[in-house]
Amino acid sequence: ENLMDAMAASFYEHLSGNKAAVSKVYGTYTSLQSSQSKFMFDNDTATFYHSGNGQRDGHYVAVDMGFVQEINKVHILQGRNSVDDVDYYDHAIVEYSVDANEWHAMTDTLCGVYDIVWQGDGVTARYVRLRKLSSPKTNWLAIRSFDVNPVEKSSYHIDANPYTALHPVKSATVDVPQSATQCVVLMGTIDRAQQPICLLFAHDGTLLNTLDITEPMMELDVADAETIQLSGVGAIYEIVWR
Repeated sequence: ENLMDAMAASFYEHLSGNKAAVSKVYGTYTSLQSSQSKFMFDNDTATFYHSGNGQRDGHYVAVDMGFVQEINKVHILQGRNSVDDVDYYDHAIVEYSVDANEWHAMTDTLCGVYDIVWQGDGVTARYVRLRKLSSPKTNWLAIRSFDVNPVEKSSYHIDANPYTALHPVKSATVDVPQSATQCVVLMGTIDRAQQPICLLFAHDGTLLNTLDITEPMMELDVADAETIQLSGVGAIYEIVWR
């Protein structure tokens, strides 16, 4: 599963020439290397990552965003629930780093906080981590979500992340960047019974072309188009502009 994820990210980078916006996770617990760590990034608060080992002072979970970037929001949701769950850091701090060696505090000390939200300006980093401070708690750790610069679900098809998808798609209209002359649309399985099509519109709203979608990867010439409209597609994973 990790190999397939790496192939998806590399394929996106091959098509776009840019790094994929895919977060990786590491930290104190060996279970972070398993596929269950992906539950922190699946946008489903009913699922969760579980450490499988008791927490100790100094333990941490860190997210590697792949490259240094500006951070404007961090949302970490601990525990299996937010009512009476015990599997969380009851004394913790959120920190950021450019090189994973020198860390800086992003929040004040957090005591008994399940739902951690930080918003601000002027923080540039590649890594963000949640670190346990001194506490007698030795329970396991559960995290439902660990989002750095979270993206709205309506933008999953243009977020540079091949793991996320706009789904389901009855009809999606996307603006064409001014500099783009081509694009590649990466979709899910095509159901030809739905008669999926792509419409290309000019700046004045004139319909330029109607194309049948027959394959999950489709290359388009968008030099004269201002918008494209996809309909009858089950899922759009990414639109790569060229």
